Amino acid sequence: MKRNDLYLVLAVLFIAALIFAGLRLYKGAKGDTESSASVSISVDGEEKEVLPLSEDTSLRVEGKSSNSLIVHIEGGEVWVTDATCPDKICVHQGRVRNQGEMIVCMPSRIVVEII
Repeated sequence: MKRNDLYLVLAVLFIAALIFAGLRLYKGAKGDTESSASVSISVDGEEKEVLPLSEDTSLRVEGKSSNSLIVHIEGGEVWVTDATCPDKICVHQGRVRNQGEMIVCMPSRIVVEII
């Protein structure tokens, strides 16, 4: 390994460390504002509920075509625990916690989004 190769490796490691530190700081600052994050629940494009992400709750949301979801909020995360739709993709999607993430149930026309 030559001297210039060593300089190149050190420069790449330094830049990677800067990027990592910047991302950690960005996520830390974003985490401070997540206490004000909310969960918006819309049915067929019409907003039905806005709930704080910081409060633990569970509710049933009636959608289109006689379908419904049970939306659960706990520990700063939201997920669908049960659905009456045939494919249950919304249940298998899992938990979301970051602003802009959403859970969509197409048969019920329900959108659960963190805003």
